[in-house]
Amino acid sequence: MSKEVSKEEIMQKEDNVSHPYHYEGSTSLECIDTIRLIFGDIGACYFCLCNSYKYMWRYKNKNGKEDLDKAQWYVNYVTDLLALKGVDSPKVYELYKSVSSFLEEVKKRSRYYEKS
Repeated sequence: MSKEVSKEEIMQKEDNVSHPYHYEGSTSLECIDTIRLIFGDIGACYFCLCNSYKYMWRYKNKNGKEDLDKAQWYVNYVTDLLALKGVDSPKVYELYKSVSSFLEEVKKRSRYYEKS
């Protein structure tokens, strides 16, 4: 007899923000890893910041909080590249500060996060 799977169990398995199923391929690498390999850390930073902006742009008309969470994931990824990998690019850092600030403003104005 098979066990019935709850919606919560399915949602735990399907993490659309930090590990989307549709980006798993026949390899152990995720798409973001290959972007870093092909375009380098600075190229990956630009990609992530542009993606973050895209998710902020569309969140009201598409996936709501999930899009803002994805935007945050990409900003966090750049944070890690800047801090942990030692990416040294004044242009990337300036763009990072702008996108990070914009994301905080969008989140403050959205209905998905507690107002402080």
